[in-house]
This record gives sequence, structure tokens and C-alpha cells, in this order.
Amino acid sequence: MQRLILSSLLLSAGCGACAATFTVDTSSDAALSACSDLVANDCSLRGAIHNANAAGDADVIQFAIPNTDPGFQTATAHWRITASTDLPFVSAPLTIDGYTQPGAQENTLSPDEGGSDAVLKIELRGPGSGQGLFAGSAMTVRGLAINHFQTALLLFAPGPHRVEGSFIGTDITGLQRDGTTTSIGIRVSAPSTIGGTTPAARNVISGNTYLGISDQSGTSTPPSIYQGNLFGLGADGSTVLPGQDNGIQLNDAAQGTLIGGDTPDARNLFGGQDFSAIYVTGSPLSGNPPDIRI
Repeated sequence: MQRLILSSLLLSAGCGACAATFTVDTSSDAALSACSDLVANDCSLRGAIHNANAAGDADVIQFAIPNTDPGFQTATAHWRITASTDLPFVSAPLTIDGYTQPGAQENTLSPDEGGSDAVLKIELRGPGSGQGLFAGSAMTVRGLAINHFQTALLLFAPGPHRVEGSFIGTDITGLQRDGTTTSIGIRVSAPSTIGGTTPAARNVISGNTYLGISDQSGTSTPPSIYQGNLFGLGADGSTVLPGQDNGIQLNDAAQGTLIGGDTPDARNLFGGQDFSAIYVTGSPLSGNPPDIRI
């Protein structure tokens, strides 16, 4: 009996490192957190984030919302999750993967072909203010269109964070500004990788009313990487979506921050910025100017 009890305790202790998967099956903004695979409409994005925070492991949020859901947008065959208030702060490692929604498709276009042919099916829409996804612990976001917030993504310390294959500031097609768009697409205050060198990692960060990316991570933090993204342009790589003052604004960004790279796969494409594609500011006269690679 003692052996059985001890074995059970060891198994329970081992499960502390087990990751869980929560499947969002409703566009409701209510805190629906039962998240049972056997029950319909019992797991909202808000509820899934709450569960992941409570679990404390490197969990995954996936999507399987039915066509009968009230958030289904018939004209574009996608699902809109409208957040009436800020979503929960992400306090445990988490991956939110919009490409798990049936019908979604990663980008397949090479840098030479330009643009993104990604098909997104999950739109996270704000109330015209507040924050979208807000994380301190490591968060990966894939395959989401995020718009209509004051700031779509806030990536705080300690991180690290990753954003790939998403449309930040546009509608679900990546070809139009959202009516009352987000002010800042992504605010970076921790080491982050935005985009990447594979087609599937390419983001469209366009149509925001102020900045595509604001990097205020501080010169003493580990550096961030910005590669393979479209700024100020639609997903086709040519349609100008005006509004952003700066594509990327670096204000005392971390030493070694990298924008682009030495291969075509790493290049970012900028267009239609009202002020600057890349704006670097900070305190160079302090004797510790930021070492930024572009």
C-alpha cells in the first residue's frame, strides 16, 4: 500500500511539468473555462488563458470553433472574437496557435515572390481601446489577426516571446486597415522574435495609427530579432495601408537588436510609412549608444 501511495505521489509530482492543450470552441468573451473536449461551447479564449495561467506549464491554446457560432463571419468565412475588456495577463509559458482552426493556412510565398498568401481564420478584435494579448512569461502567437485595440500585443519581461504568421492592425484578409485601428501593433519590452526566415513566420504589421512596433526593451536586456515582415503594406506586398508613423521605432533598444539580415529570407519590406520605416532613438550621448544592426 505504501508503495502504491508513493508511486502515485511521484506520478503527481511529475505531472507538474506536463503541458496541457486547451481548445477554444466559442467566440464568446465570457470566462468559459471548463474546456472539456466532450462539451460544446465551454471554452472561450479568455477562459483558456485563465486555465493556462493556473496550470503554470508550457501550455497550448488551439481553436475549433464551429460554423454555427455567433462569431462566424459569413462573408469572409472566419471567426471573430470580440474582447469587451482586456484579456488576462499571460503569466505562464503559452502558445496561442490560430492555424489550428480548420481552414487556416500558413504563408507559402518565398521572399522573392513577396507578400503573404496566409489564410487566417481567427480574428481577435478589441473595443477600440485597451490591450490585446499581454504577456510577461514566454508567449508564442501564431495565425491571428489582431486589431481594434490601443495596443495589439504587449510583450513584457522576462519573455522571450515570438510572433509569427499573424496580421497585426489589419482585417482578416491582411489587405485592409481595420476601421478604427490599433494605435501600436506590438510593444516590445523583452527579448522577442517577430517574424523569421521561413515563409510561415512572416507577419503583416500594417494600418496601425501610430507605430507598427515600439521597442523600448532597454539596452541591458537581451536583443530582439525582426525578420521577414511586411510593414505598412497589405498581405499582397504592394497595397499601401497608410497610417503608421514608423514601421519599427527603437527607443533605447537592447544592444545587438537585429532588423533584417544578410539573406533575402531575413529581409523586411516597408512601404507607406508616414514618417520613417525604421526610427532609432535613445541616449547616444550617455556614452552607451545602442548597437543596432540593420
